[in-house]
Amino acid sequence: MNITLLSVPFNQDKHLNGMGQAPQALFDAGLLKRLTAVGVHVEYTEEVENNLGEGDMLTRLGHLQNIVCDDVYDALNKNLFPLILGGDCCNALGMWGGLTHARPNLKIGVVWFDAHGDWNTEETSLSHYIGGMPYAAICGYGNKSLRDDVGITKVAQTDHCVLIGARDLDKPEEALMKTTHLTVLPPAQARHDLSSAKKVLAKVDAFYLHFDIDSLDLSEAPGVNYPAPNGLTSDEAIRMVRELRAMKPMISMSLTAIDPTKDASGKTVRTGLKILEGVLSEK
Repeated sequence: MNITLLSVPFNQDKHLNGMGQAPQALFDAGLLKRLTAVGVHVEYTEEVENNLGEGDMLTRLGHLQNIVCDDVYDALNKNLFPLILGGDCCNALGMWGGLTHARPNLKIGVVWFDAHGDWNTEETSLSHYIGGMPYAAICGYGNKSLRDDVGITKVAQTDHCVLIGARDLDKPEEALMKTTHLTVLPPAQARHDLSSAKKVLAKVDAFYLHFDIDSLDLSEAPGVNYPAPNGLTSDEAIRMVRELRAMKPMISMSLTAIDPTKDASGKTVRTGLKILEGVLSEK
């Protein structure tokens, strides 16, 4: 696998804040050496610029995700696999924009590992936290101005989308999900039966993997901002992704929500490295 490794060291629009420290922490923990050891060749390493200009958070976030979109587009045009290291889940907006611009005729599914749904909109959200909205946004629900900033004109079809590991959903968010064709697999169901996820992938040509580290149990990934108990183990998650990869090509990946400031032991960063090794390995 030949990849472009794109670092997005931001928490929303804040440079190197909390989750924004994850990319450098992963590098410092030996990311490049460990990827090489499992047959992954990093052809380009890029970090998005840290000058997002003036404006409010949404304006600056839109600018950031537009940069991410362009970098993903460039990677795919070089026939490289784009791997985003974040940062928060809003990076999915830039990833989806780049994917759909570079591969407009490809039917792309989304496999989204997360303890949360990220399926809120401005209307449903109880907290108004933008990081709880990106999965809905790339499917065309809410945040139209942000989608416009990124240039997303082709949204993800919900019957091509899976949410794995969810166990902490807001009631209005869950109600909105139930009006769609999104396939939701809580941890207990996912670890025993992936057949519904495989039925979704049967409809697509390739899939984008979004991996929020909080989909895992706190015993392995304590360094998160929104902890939820009773998650997947890293071994379970790796097995699931590899089963899905055996079925359809994985076209891109983002790893998000590692917050090194919440875990002085470095365990969460090490778990992130294990996930990257396990799901990207060609061996």
